[in-house]
Amino acid sequence: MNQFSNPSPRSADYVCLQGHLGGAPAGRKGAWVIFTALMLILQATGLVSQELSAALEWAVVNHPRNPSLADGSGTVPHAFRISKYEITNLQYKIFLNKVARKDPHQLYDTRMQTEPCGGIERFIEEGECHYRLREGFARQPVVYVSYFSAMRFVNWMHNGHTSTETETGAYDLRVEQAPRMPDARYWIPTENEWIKAGHFDPLKGTQGGYWLYPTGTDTLPAESLSSTILGGRSRPRHGLPSAAGLAWFSLGRSVLLPNEPWVGAPSPFGTFHQGGNVAEWVDGWLDVNHAIRLQITRGGAWDSSGESLTYDKIELHPRTFVSASIGFRIASRASQETPLAQSMR
Repeated sequence: MNQFSNPSPRSADYVCLQGHLGGAPAGRKGAWVIFTALMLILQATGLVSQELSAALEWAVVNHPRNPSLADGSGTVPHAFRISKYEITNLQYKIFLNKVARKDPHQLYDTRMQTEPCGGIERFIEEGECHYRLREGFARQPVVYVSYFSAMRFVNWMHNGHTSTETETGAYDLRVEQAPRMPDARYWIPTENEWIKAGHFDPLKGTQGGYWLYPTGTDTLPAESLSSTILGGRSRPRHGLPSAAGLAWFSLGRSVLLPNEPWVGAPSPFGTFHQGGNVAEWVDGWLDVNHAIRLQITRGGAWDSSGESLTYDKIELHPRTFVSASIGFRIASRASQETPLAQSMR
C-alpha cells in the first residue's frame, strides 16, 4: 500500500482529498465544491495532515495503439496512468524524510532552501538530516532534482513507503545505464507516453490526432494567468482558465504554479502543466558521439519561450543536471490498485 495512491480506482474521474471540479460528475459539482472547501479548512486547522493531502492524482491515458505523429512518436501500445501534476515539494519532502537521513546520493540540493523556486528546507539534529517545507510551497513542483533523483523517487514508490531502498525496484541503479525493470509498478514516462498524455486527443479528427500544445490547442496559449503573486503562491484574479488554454512561460521572474485545478488548462487526457511551469524529465536520451548519454526534458518551463511548449521540442542534459526549471512527473500501470492514501508517522 502506497501513501501517494489515489483512493478511487476511477482515477481519471476523481481525485483524492483536494477535490477537483473538472473531474466531478456533472450532478455532483456542488458537493465537490463543499468537499474541497471543507478539506482545505481541515488542512489549514491541522485536522488533516499534510501527508494525507500528498496523494497523487492520476489521469488514465487509454486508446492503446493510437496513431503516431509523422516522425513515429506518440503511439503507445498499452493504457497507462500518469500523474496529473508534477511531483510536488510536499511529496518529495516525505520521500527525503524516509530515505535521506544521511543523503549519500545527494537527493537534496541546498538550492531548494536558498533559491526562490526551491521549496524544501533541511536541518540537522543529532547527526541526521530532517526536511520541512518552506511556507507556501507544498503544492509547487519540486525542482533542483536530477534524473537520478527522479529514478530513486520512483524506486521508493515501487518498493512501498516503509522501505528506504532507492537503488533497486523500478530501475536498477547498480547498473551504469540504470535500466527500467519489466515489473516496474511506477516509472518516469517514456517520450511516447509523455507526448501522448499531453498532446494526443482521441476526439480530434476521425481517428484521433495531436494538438501542437499540451493545452488542447494548436495556437500558442496565453503566457500566464492574470494573478497576484504573494509568498510563492499564485491565485487567478478572474476565474478559471479560458478554453483557449493557459500556460506558465516567458516569465521574467522565478515563480512556479501550484498544482491546483484552477491553475492552467488541461490536456485532453486531463494532465496539467505539461507545457510551461517546469520542464520534465522523460525516459528518453540521445548518445552524443557514442560516448555521452544526455537525458531528454520536454515541455518548456517558466523561463522558456513559447516554442518550447510544442511536441517537437526537446532539451538535453546530463543525468546529474539540476535546475530551477526542471522537475518530473511519474507514470504507472492503468490497472494499478489505488488504495487509500496513508499518513506517514
